[in-house]
Amino acid sequence: MRTVGIVGENVENMIRAFNRLPYGDINLIDGVAPSLSSASFDAVIAQDANPALTHALESLDGGAFGNLVHETLDKFARSPLKNSDSADDIFAFLAGTLGECSQNRFGNHPRSAVAIQIERARKRLEAFSVWQADWRKKGWRIRDTEFSFHENSAGGRVFLDVDGVELFLRGRIDRIDVHEETGEIYVLDYKTSDAAVDPLKSYQKKNAEGILRWVDFQLPLYHYIMQRAERPDKISLGHIALPKDVTKTGLKPAGWTQAEIDEAVEDARGIVRQIRLGHFEKVDPPPPYSEAFAAICLDGVLT
Repeated sequence: MRTVGIVGENVENMIRAFNRLPYGDINLIDGVAPSLSSASFDAVIAQDANPALTHALESLDGGAFGNLVHETLDKFARSPLKNSDSADDIFAFLAGTLGECSQNRFGNHPRSAVAIQIERARKRLEAFSVWQADWRKKGWRIRDTEFSFHENSAGGRVFLDVDGVELFLRGRIDRIDVHEETGEIYVLDYKTSDAAVDPLKSYQKKNAEGILRWVDFQLPLYHYIMQRAERPDKISLGHIALPKDVTKTGLKPAGWTQAEIDEAVEDARGIVRQIRLGHFEKVDPPPPYSEAFAAICLDGVLT
């Protein structure tokens, strides 16, 4: 979920609230509808205090690395090879595309550190190629890539009602696959963090009382959007992990029940209520540090 737009809110109060959030850029449409990035949903919980420092620390190790891999995978998902079951053919395409994307971003002679990261991306994409070929042999094909929901998109408009006021949800899903025999939909999000991200462990954390609390809402909101936009018989959710340890490359399913997803959506409504009231208290448990701080804070190392 890249963006969430707000419809029918008090603009002055919303801007006051959003300006207290990291990544809380305000986009006004005819002076009426402010919007914020989806990171702000989690930021209400995280209270990530220094967006300027976050941006200062961004490098090919974090945001730029992920963007490079995402761009390469998006081009693959739009190519004639997207439904190939040959790992060699898939990797040949990805390797060539990675080279083109890298040259466009960093030139013919990138600095040594960047060149090393490009080679690491190549290794991750090689492992992905093996997984992708096997996934295709199991009957799954890529239906959409970077699938958008907004006013003029194929996904159309989806709203979240919060106390009688509709929240217009806009989003872009990395990838949607469909099973050729069953028609099952799989909503997938690429993850390029160094540690493989298991949504069953990362989306909920226990507080001091041992109660599970939602700290991430991306996949549950994707599910909510797909249910209302297309009404398929079955929707599955998951990450496609491309971690540093390439032996852990592949699908990390989020096997939540419908009741658990409904609970997450209700908690998302609670965040909207907090924004409306300007309440941004610290929460228990604290969420993981952002990707930019992952290496510094040893995320995935000391857990």
